[in-house]
Amino acid sequence: AYDPDGGDPVDPKNPDGPRQPRLLWEQVRAAGGPRFEGVDHTSYNSSPALWRKDGKTYIITCGDKLTCVDAKTGAVQWQAPGPGGASGTPAVWGDYVVVNYGLGRGTYAYRMTPDKAEQLWRSSKSDRGTSPLVLDGYVYAYGGGSYACYDVITGQEQWKQRFGGEISSPLAADGKIFGFYSGGSAITVFRATPENFDPLDNLRTAGVVASSPAVANGKLYLRKGNCVASYALTRDPNEQEVLPPLAVSAGKPLRILLGSTQDWVDAR
Repeated sequence: AYDPDGGDPVDPKNPDGPRQPRLLWEQVRAAGGPRFEGVDHTSYNSSPALWRKDGKTYIITCGDKLTCVDAKTGAVQWQAPGPGGASGTPAVWGDYVVVNYGLGRGTYAYRMTPDKAEQLWRSSKSDRGTSPLVLDGYVYAYGGGSYACYDVITGQEQWKQRFGGEISSPLAADGKIFGFYSGGSAITVFRATPENFDPLDNLRTAGVVASSPAVANGKLYLRKGNCVASYALTRDPNEQEVLPPLAVSAGKPLRILLGSTQDWVDAR
C-alpha cells in the first residue's frame, strides 16, 4: 500500500511538483503460499478487491490462497486454502466472496468474517482468468464454455448457457450483463436474472480476447486490436438518426467505424 499524498518531492526545488511514492506497507503473504497439495502455484494476474466490515476496510487477494489483509496496517487477518493459480479478481458481495481459481481448478464461494473464511460451495466450471459477478445474491460466472447463474449461498445452479470463449470478464449495467465470447469476436447482452437465460442482443466485433467491456453514460466501450471503440446503447429521442460508433486509434486521427463493414473514414 502507498500513501496517496506521496513522499518527498521528485525535485527538491519544486515542493509543489510531483512527489515520489511512499510505501506504507507490503505483505508478501498476500500472494499465498508457494505450494498447495504438492503443486507449485504462483498467481501474478489477480487484482485485489475491497471488503468493508464494521467500519473497517480489508483487502481480499487471491494468489495460492484467498487472503484477507487489514488495509490500514497490512496485517493478515486470515487465509483460506484453495487450489491456487487464480487470475480473476475475487467478487465480493456483502460478506460473501466468489473466486475463479483458473482452468480446471473450479469456482469457489466463501462466507467471510474478520477472523476467517468458510467455504460454502464449489463449482467445477472455471476458465483461465474470468472474474465472476455477484448481483442481488446470485453469481454470474463464465467457465467450462458456458455462462451460468448460481445462488451465492447454496451454490445451486439456476441456469446455464453454452458460449465459446474465455478470459474476458463480464460486466453489469442497468440490470444487464455484457460479455465477450467466441474469442472476442462477439459480445452478448443478457438480462441479469436468476429465472432463466434471457438474451437481449449480440454484437459482432473484433474485440481483444483478454480485455473486458466498459459501460458509461449510455455507451459501450470496447478494446479492439487497433483501437478503442464506443457504441451507443441508447438513442436520444430528439436525434433524427443514430450516430455511428466512434473509435480512436493511438497516434491516428479520430475515425468513424461504419456499421459492421469494418471500413474506416476520417471523421469530418
